[in-house]
Amino acid sequence: MGSSTDNIVMTPKVNFFRKACLRVPESCNRRAWPIEVSMDYELTGSQYSVLPNIGDKWRCAQICIDDTNNCKSANYFRQTKICSLNAETRRTKPTAFNPNQNQVEYLENECVNTSPDSNQISSCWHEPVYERTLQQVDLQIENINIEQCKERCETEKYFSCRGYTFKCPTDGFGGTLCLLHSDDTNSAGPLIPSSCSTYMERITCIDLSVSCSDDSMLVTLRSPGFKGRMFVLGRPEECGVNGRHTDMTTITLPIIGSNTQRNRCDVVVAKSASSNRKLATAVIVVQHHPVIQTVGDRVTKVSCAVGSSPRPLFLGSRPQNITLDATFGVEEPSIHNTIYNDGGYDPNGLVGSANQVAKMRILEVGRNVKQVSEVKLGDELELRIDVNHPYNATNLRAGHLVASSGDGLDSLLLLDWRGCPPEPSTFPVLNISPPNSMVAKFKAFRFPSSPVLRFSLMMMFCDQQCKPSDCGNGQVSHGRRKRNVPPTEPKTKEVPLQLAIVVRSLEEQEEIIDSQSQISNNDNNNNDRSPRKLEASVFRNNEWCITWPTGLAITIILVTMQTLIVIGCWSFFRRSNQKVLNDRVTLNSDFQPRHVTWADNQ
Repeated sequence: MGSSTDNIVMTPKVNFFRKACLRVPESCNRRAWPIEVSMDYELTGSQYSVLPNIGDKWRCAQICIDDTNNCKSANYFRQTKICSLNAETRRTKPTAFNPNQNQVEYLENECVNTSPDSNQISSCWHEPVYERTLQQVDLQIENINIEQCKERCETEKYFSCRGYTFKCPTDGFGGTLCLLHSDDTNSAGPLIPSSCSTYMERITCIDLSVSCSDDSMLVTLRSPGFKGRMFVLGRPEECGVNGRHTDMTTITLPIIGSNTQRNRCDVVVAKSASSNRKLATAVIVVQHHPVIQTVGDRVTKVSCAVGSSPRPLFLGSRPQNITLDATFGVEEPSIHNTIYNDGGYDPNGLVGSANQVAKMRILEVGRNVKQVSEVKLGDELELRIDVNHPYNATNLRAGHLVASSGDGLDSLLLLDWRGCPPEPSTFPVLNISPPNSMVAKFKAFRFPSSPVLRFSLMMMFCDQQCKPSDCGNGQVSHGRRKRNVPPTEPKTKEVPLQLAIVVRSLEEQEEIIDSQSQISNNDNNNNDRSPRKLEASVFRNNEWCITWPTGLAITIILVTMQTLIVIGCWSFFRRSNQKVLNDRVTLNSDFQPRHVTWADNQ
């Protein structure tokens, strides 16, 4: 069976294959690999069986394969030798797939959906993305059209095809290329630029339907125990509802028939010129967390015809509903500056001085430890706290980590005063990274009201080694203790640390990339294919971000213009009054009594 760890080193954009002897069912005989492994990740909340004393991950994988009817994935904990079997996967429950540094490996069973037509039943297709592709390619087919490429992906037997790229000929001599991918943006990261390419990706279907009357649109979500939020894109407060742990959640949106009425829910109505029919369209966000947007949330464009039939028109099984997936990844725009704010502590008690000993940063995972200020929803990030001499990581206690929106209206507690997470699936405990750092890996999230995400943390330095806190479930935090610190562990000073990043949603990323592509391709004749545009605008917060010098310059210009306008008006009225006075003097003294014909004013 081989080693459980294999001494694997994490490397971005690389897949490692290992030969292992596993028994598979006959329907899985043609699979190139039966198990996919992700190190230091686990799927939470879907365990239906927990097995102790399992020797290594391959024995855990064999147990999962043998239970093909129920086991879709498994978690193997190397230290405790526990194998937990899951009824879901990281793609069907993306919000439950999270980093875990406690020596755990996630195993996905590739032999589950090997029956004919099973893929068509369990998945849908994301809208096409143009001029982009996935770097990892498993199979290449030449000289077929895009419909044949899609069919080849849907019927692929050697591996689970999760997406395909169709490349048109780049010159008059080459043919078309069909590239099949066993990875997707959830497992392989963002897409890369590729000229004359169309990328399509599988996504898990959601049960969303819509019906319309003459003056309202009813959107219905069927999801067992839904406890998140459903709202109109850009209108989370005005047009949204909370899930109540029921199997059905509905939201009613008004259809405005007159331009004089306020369209508070952004329902777009297109009217027919030849009949009394109209098409109502809205963009709906299905948010699984009650407060924040996460990687598994969906943005869905729903439409229904009004006036074509006296009965409501349901679109749950028709292709008029277009499903977009927030787990989808695109290349981030170039980052021109880094937005963060350091806090520090020195022996003199100065916080934020030049003599800083503590700094908090947000880094991209697996990208050459690159500090970021702008990311996309679902990016794998690392919150890192570094200290300098004379302190090290054992002298640190971190707790009361709060995430808040840019406008300050929304907030979420990530770590309590002990340093323990109320929701480990959103943010885990901070672990010591010797010698002088504390780190926690998480997936980028955001609040619906603002793309700006702020972090604030209270940290305390111990003169001696800080004692960890037991958070339960095998989690140990190096967070803050209670206020009554024992004499054996004297405390020095609490230090606040803060930073801010920008988290872009899928729609914002695509609009940024679209605008960049239009700028770079002004002289390109190949303009027949362009990325899609959502009819609803993403920026609805009435927020402008400008630098201080730019704001000062704009203020000076506005004041100058107002001053010139006032001076001009005063000068005009002064000259008018003087002219009237002169005219009176001239008419009374210079003219002799005679007939005068006045010319028309020009």
